[in-house]
Amino acid sequence: MNGKIILYLSSFIFMLGVGSVVGTIPALAESIGLGQHTGLIISAWGFTYLLCNIPGGAIVDRFGFKRIVPLAMLLNVFPGLLFLVGRSIGLLVLGRIIEGILEAFIWSGIIGEVSRSSGERRIVDIGRLFIATSLGFTIGPFIASLLQKLAVALPFLFYMLTSIFGGGLLLLTGDNYLRQPSPGPRREVLRFKFSPELFLALTVGLVESALPALSVPIAFEVGLSATDSGLLLTLYYFSGFIGQYTLKYASREVEGSLYPYVALFLGLVLSFSMEGFLEFIGVFALGVINATLISRSQSLVTRTYEGNESLGSGTVNFSWSLGYSLGGLIVEAISAPASARIAMILALGLLLYLGGRTLNGKS
Repeated sequence: MNGKIILYLSSFIFMLGVGSVVGTIPALAESIGLGQHTGLIISAWGFTYLLCNIPGGAIVDRFGFKRIVPLAMLLNVFPGLLFLVGRSIGLLVLGRIIEGILEAFIWSGIIGEVSRSSGERRIVDIGRLFIATSLGFTIGPFIASLLQKLAVALPFLFYMLTSIFGGGLLLLTGDNYLRQPSPGPRREVLRFKFSPELFLALTVGLVESALPALSVPIAFEVGLSATDSGLLLTLYYFSGFIGQYTLKYASREVEGSLYPYVALFLGLVLSFSMEGFLEFIGVFALGVINATLISRSQSLVTRTYEGNESLGSGTVNFSWSLGYSLGGLIVEAISAPASARIAMILALGLLLYLGGRTLNGKS
């Protein structure tokens, strides 16, 4: 079996479990009288993931993918156990903190490994990885909803099993299929390199946080009820699959210098100009745009971290998670129609990217 196929399969399996956790925590918190703390429990992951991406990527580069990533995946059994048996806010938050730390190692390492071994097909292979992870994250909550009918905490056992299976798959087959790079000098591993592409990752994170927060108002704008707002998110994630798949045919165009300007401007115009049912087109386009932009960012940034690709991936993940942490707060502070608020975020991203390109050109 090809090494990248193993990475895709392991990532898909692990994300099934991650999706089941995200889909179960709100119901668990409500069932044990902690419903008012659901936001804290969920955000604990985001905060630690944000802080640990860059050091996590550096550690993977320093000690090697095979020594760190399979172990980090297997260790997710412990937060899974805390979710399974925990009935206090402290244990659930602790589980989410540990999960955030471990996932920083996992995703910086896996994206870095795919990038390191892909050469000129880098953006295509990264897109395929995102297809695998998105598919797992989409199916995971559905599996969780079925398991919850038997017991509210049962999806956490499923999460533990996916961690064991995904990590074991990497551990048992890695020696045959994954190339182990020589660790670089410590001073090189820890060196941060600025790239305007980080602003694209930040913008994607802002939108991916803002869209769920605005899904109900947007649903009202297109003539749906609040209970149908999930259809918009389903459309967004589905179009993301399409966007990643198109990289197979349009990788050069997406990595071209004009693409970010065209993509962000198009998303901005569609968000501002379309009303009613036509807003579905804007949401669909947004999914394609964000999917291609995040793959572009990972591809171009990791290209500049030769030998330290996991650190490069960690910087992109940091930018995305920073945006994801801020997006919901930003749109709550703006008084405007929901679609206009999305357009404002895209306009901000366009200005940041333009400024970043200008500064990078002068340095």
